[in-house]
Amino acid sequence: MRQITQDKNIFILRFDRGEEILTGLVSFARNLNIRAGTFEGLGAAEKVTLSFYDFEKKMYFDKEFREVEIASLTGNVGILKGEIAVHAHGVFSGKDLLGHAGHIKELVVSGTGEIRFEVVEGVLERTPDPETGLNLLQ
Repeated sequence: MRQITQDKNIFILRFDRGEEILTGLVSFARNLNIRAGTFEGLGAAEKVTLSFYDFEKKMYFDKEFREVEIASLTGNVGILKGEIAVHAHGVFSGKDLLGHAGHIKELVVSGTGEIRFEVVEGVLERTPDPETGLNLLQ
């Protein structure tokens, strides 16, 4: 991951082929001691694992897609149990141009990943919620 430019609290980041975006965002936030931020992005991925959360079963169901366009990527960075946590959702399309969307568990770049990251003052703290089974913002 490379920082392309910065304007006050907004960063433009570029991820290259083979880089995993979520772990890269964790490293970026850790290196700059960022405890709250939001991001959006686009690009192309060699692999994405999307998840759907089943509230009744309180578990995620995963599906992997290969060679897709990152049509829309959005999320935030906060703190969960003292560690940096990334929460991301996205919309992706393959050669058929049909969209697939969901919670992102893994996103590996094939061509480029271009991210606009905005640092927010304060802390986005997440804690486990026993009712939903999710780690919710507090």
